[in-house]
Amino acid sequence: MTGREPAANTRRVMHKATGVLPAHAAKLKVRHFLLLERLIEHGSLRGAARSLGLAQTAAGALLRELEHALGDTLFIRSRTGVIPTKSAMTLAARSGVAMEVLRVGLAEAARGALPTLRIGIVHHAMMLHGTAWLAAMRREAPDLQLHVHVAPAPELLRGISSGDLDCAIARFPPANMTAAIHEQCRVWPLQPDRWSVVARPGHEIFKARRSLPAASLLQYDWVLPHRDSQTSQVFRSACMAAGISPPQPALVVDGVQYCVSIAAATDLLTICPDSMLGRPLSVKLKPIRTDLAIDASPLAVICRIESQRLQSVRMLLELVLSGPAAATGEVS
Repeated sequence: MTGREPAANTRRVMHKATGVLPAHAAKLKVRHFLLLERLIEHGSLRGAARSLGLAQTAAGALLRELEHALGDTLFIRSRTGVIPTKSAMTLAARSGVAMEVLRVGLAEAARGALPTLRIGIVHHAMMLHGTAWLAAMRREAPDLQLHVHVAPAPELLRGISSGDLDCAIARFPPANMTAAIHEQCRVWPLQPDRWSVVARPGHEIFKARRSLPAASLLQYDWVLPHRDSQTSQVFRSACMAAGISPPQPALVVDGVQYCVSIAAATDLLTICPDSMLGRPLSVKLKPIRTDLAIDASPLAVICRIESQRLQSVRMLLELVLSGPAAATGEVS
């Protein structure tokens, strides 16, 4: 990390918070944003100045510089202290993650060690690739501590947005679904994986020996993930595109990996990526020939713009994107 990066990083965050980057903003430094945090925390100029080891007059000058650079009032002064305006809270929310990344980076430099990597992985990606990825990370960086959170994609995306995760491997939704996170993140896609409707080989549906119209699938019982999961949303979109109403599942579970396991042991239909077929868990499943086209976006490595500076995130990107699951390029 060079001496210029922290200031450039915080100016980039400020630009996201305000929408327009004033010319005076080029003069802002990390200390301006530290003061913003402390003013909100302490509610007074005196308390914020004391926590930063500054004279109150110096803190006041920093605040005036910050407000002048933004062309906006960030705090309402009163006899009892300062009250943050909406602009101050918006800026603090936007810059908070960047400041945390900066603190982590400085701590890493002081220790001379790699950071802890907080990575989120969706369930079926953990099953398919997670063990190999994590084992390779351990070989490349034995001193790196990995905190792995396995959860549905919406939960992981919230973790990325809040700064609780450094990166995630999940399906990235279309921009019209989550425009805010598209502004915050960089995305690197992995290889697209075809999805199929599947059932156990002895299921009566295979007696037809021909491709089945989508509507004929509605007469069978299904096991599907929860309605708010990305897999369930993808399936409903496929049904609507085929002109049929999505079936009401007989069984609802957490995650496609459990759907696969249950379908292999019952007469329930489900959907899954073809890469799961032939795995020990789903070896008993067989794709059904049908005109129901399931268009699922590929898995992707997702990280906040600020987090890609972390050495551990760069290492994970290089490892995952050089493997067999990687696709050809970066999305955003």
